[in-house]
Amino acid sequence: VGGSRVTPIIGGAALDGAAKLRDYLETNSPGLPIGDQLSRASIAGDVSILGESTNPSGDHSSTACFVDLSVDKETGAVAISRCVAIVDVGTIVNPISAMGQLVGGIAAGIGMGLMEELELDDGVVIGGNLSDYKLPSMKDMPDIKVVLIESDVGAGPFGAKSVGELTNSLIAPAVAGAVRSSCGVSIHSLPITAQKIYAAMQEAPGSPG
Repeated sequence: VGGSRVTPIIGGAALDGAAKLRDYLETNSPGLPIGDQLSRASIAGDVSILGESTNPSGDHSSTACFVDLSVDKETGAVAISRCVAIVDVGTIVNPISAMGQLVGGIAAGIGMGLMEELELDDGVVIGGNLSDYKLPSMKDMPDIKVVLIESDVGAGPFGAKSVGELTNSLIAPAVAGAVRSSCGVSIHSLPITAQKIYAAMQEAPGSPG
């Protein structure tokens, strides 16, 4: 299993195994209710079914993200007030899990985009603890809205598509674009910190600094 492939790959194997088990039960106990078929199969001994799924071809997931933010032009500090993600997920197999992964990805993206930074000195981690490595908390979360676009054309079971990592990579570029729109400077490294924004504003043409 790799990123964003659990439902399409393992789900596909589980679905294939279930179909093979159904065929096996019907072959050995035709016409009986499923409970009776299972009882007969258990009495007969162990049953081994192999479900398989290769990396399926098909339509891929797609998503877009928008952020509203403000930049304090005296300090460079960024405050995100709202985030909207529009996500094409195919068929949603588990709505709670899907939404949890998408919102969690937004939270992870805020950390990656604005605050998480692993500093190294000659290959040695500096400040390798959570008092120095800042992670987003509930207070850092903006108003989040996720819009799900459903279809049945995904390559996974029942038309499911990958969902796990869709949103975590969107926040940083969305923030970078919004920062540029807000104060006219481009930041090309992560995280997009207040110090980087302030320094870039001071170096910008026409800046009093």
